[in-house]
Amino acid sequence: MADTHGIAQWRHNRFITDSSGLGWHDAYTSLAVEAPWSATLPALPNYAVAYCVRGSAHIRRTVDGERRQLAHLRPRNFGIIPPDRRSDWDLDGAPEIQLVYIRRETIDDLVRTEFDIDPADVTIEPKLAFNDALLEQLVGGLLDEARRDRDRADSGLWADALSRVIALALLRHHSSLSLPAARPKPTSCRVIDDAVEYVHEHLGSDLSLTTIAAAVGSAPQQLARRFRQATGTPLHEFVIGQRVERAQRLLATTDGSIADIAITCGFSSQSHLTTVFRRRVGATPAAYRRT
Repeated sequence: MADTHGIAQWRHNRFITDSSGLGWHDAYTSLAVEAPWSATLPALPNYAVAYCVRGSAHIRRTVDGERRQLAHLRPRNFGIIPPDRRSDWDLDGAPEIQLVYIRRETIDDLVRTEFDIDPADVTIEPKLAFNDALLEQLVGGLLDEARRDRDRADSGLWADALSRVIALALLRHHSSLSLPAARPKPTSCRVIDDAVEYVHEHLGSDLSLTTIAAAVGSAPQQLARRFRQATGTPLHEFVIGQRVERAQRLLATTDGSIADIAITCGFSSQSHLTTVFRRRVGATPAAYRRT
């Protein structure tokens, strides 16, 4: 993955291993023993987490000219390097540090799909010297994966899946989402109402999940999940039900042909309407009209 600070490869540090060349898409990890250093880390788009495996260090850090942070990093402590912000560092010690970089797009996607929030409204807090038992297991698993046989075909798949769990842990426990005032928003009734209205107005048109989602400004899988949560019915089943109900009304109140009613209600043909209608209503359209 591009856009890392490359700290493990700095000349004065003792490089141990990293995930370069493993085909990972969502994350990068490295392990090195760091010598004392002072540097300005440039603003990068990706999130970074530092985990102290052994040893210790005194750290002085200033992010974008804000108040200086002081911390004593001990084994099993974490630190977060904020994205999109320059930071000035002084590290005094020789700790063995694992660094994990998570792609910004990965975290933004989780914010949208799992929390239904604009990623611009979420920040992962730039903490220093904190403990997190779950995060410790997750980054350890990522490091184990980097140390495994580099010829394994599934290495990238597993690492990327694990990276998303790490990203979710950061969002749930170390971001503005964890504050009481910023809990995940409830399902938006407006989007569901818009989807229902769009279905009613376009029963004779293409009503694929992608089409409906685009019309109401939502991601397809997000809309499908939220619609089922709000109504208890899968969106595609709702569409079929509405088409059958409209066909029932037209059969009962008009003299139009069954073939024309089928097309008007969005069925591909009269036989398609007949098959779905019989399954839903228990009678063919012709028999329903006669009764």
